[in-house]
Amino acid sequence: MSVLVLSHDQDAHGNIVIAALRARDVAVSRVSGADFPILDTASIHLKSGQGEAFIETAAGAVIDLSAVTAVWRRRGERPRIDANAMHPDDREFAHAEAEAAANGVRDVSALLNDAAWINPRRNALQAQNKPYQLAHAIRTRLDIPDTLISNAPDEVQSFYHAHAQSVIYKPLTPGVWNEGGESLAYFVEKLTEDAVSDDALLKLTPGIYQAYIDKAFELRVTIMDRFVHAVKIDSQALKASETDWRQSIDQLKIEPFELPQELIEKLLNLMTALGLRFGAVDLIVTPDNQYVFLEVNEMGQFLWIDKFLPEAGLLSHFCAFLCCADRPYAGSPGRFENLKFADYE
Repeated sequence: MSVLVLSHDQDAHGNIVIAALRARDVAVSRVSGADFPILDTASIHLKSGQGEAFIETAAGAVIDLSAVTAVWRRRGERPRIDANAMHPDDREFAHAEAEAAANGVRDVSALLNDAAWINPRRNALQAQNKPYQLAHAIRTRLDIPDTLISNAPDEVQSFYHAHAQSVIYKPLTPGVWNEGGESLAYFVEKLTEDAVSDDALLKLTPGIYQAYIDKAFELRVTIMDRFVHAVKIDSQALKASETDWRQSIDQLKIEPFELPQELIEKLLNLMTALGLRFGAVDLIVTPDNQYVFLEVNEMGQFLWIDKFLPEAGLLSHFCAFLCCADRPYAGSPGRFENLKFADYE
């Protein structure tokens, strides 16, 4: 058993899982995409009837990708070139070459063995496309909010007024900015009359506009192959968390939740359609008990659930999921059963 984690060494989720795997004598290697090609080297050897791919890290470790049994694509970092070592006119070409080589190593290595990629790179990149997700959700008969993706001011304004001025805005990509050395994240908010009246602002960049859905509570559903775990988040208990529970998660009640079997099958069908083996799904439950799909994060956080609900055992399940010999994983942690998040936090 050999696991490769694609992530940087400041990734808390990655660090905890790596430590837990090593505690159960699993061979684990870590590679940061941003270390290539400045620190790490990557090589692909191909000839008739044979191929191999390997990475040599700055620390001198050589990782034979054909011998890896599972790859956790935790953070798909892009290569980082040494811009100071080349002429400015060559930088764009050098970065494109590094990107192509890094993708080649990942894609070729996936063809060389039967390693479980979590998640397969191409599927993961496509699944990050929010309109694509929502279209698949419709095809799998999941309910979704009425949605508009646009930068046409008249379309956005018509949508806003058609839904009684109760519309939320979300970016199509993760909204994170660096300001004064701090990372600032975007939280979902209702669209204001001032914002929707600003044609120039609306046209500047497209966004996701959705009809606001009244909530009884929200669900976070963690999926690993056929293993499905749901928690109920009492997001309406506080004013600050009514539109985005992430702002107040430390103050909200979280408890296990049993999903209807019909909904479980729909979610598993969605994961199959997207080609994902792991995902964190966000759902709304309305006051009249309707389940509304919002999105699936193909590499969403899950260990925070163990922090609030130690009995959830998602660290144990995820380690077993990575090391599962009999796929698909269905929820039997085996030798990983007694792993505790608190022991590694």
